[in-house]
Amino acid sequence: MTVKNMLNKNGITEIDSKEWGDDETIRKLEKAQELTSRILDGNNSGQGMDHIRRVIRLSLEFVEKESANIEVVFLIALLHDVDDYKMFGTESVENLTNAKEILNDCGFDEATKEQVIQATQAIG
Repeated sequence: MTVKNMLNKNGITEIDSKEWGDDETIRKLEKAQELTSRILDGNNSGQGMDHIRRVIRLSLEFVEKESANIEVVFLIALLHDVDDYKMFGTESVENLTNAKEILNDCGFDEATKEQVIQATQAIG
């Protein structure tokens, strides 16, 4: 499912495509979503992709109000549970192993990675 389709499925249709940047950014976000889905698929703890989609939908409601970076907000919402200690243990949550691997595999720039990791660490 593409990022835009996922958003539309969750009733998020008013986001202008120009806010998402170029096709390369969309490709990276879609790859991050795919990798996250692989990690969380089959999770029955309430931290699966249905939860992630709800968090993304709620998070993106704040983008315009707060003039936040839509890419960063999307990634924080997407990745906030990929290192959850209940599923992956304390070492994973301390190092944010999965989040870092996804960000690196998708080719996000250092500034974006740093913002997402700092926010994800703050969430805990």
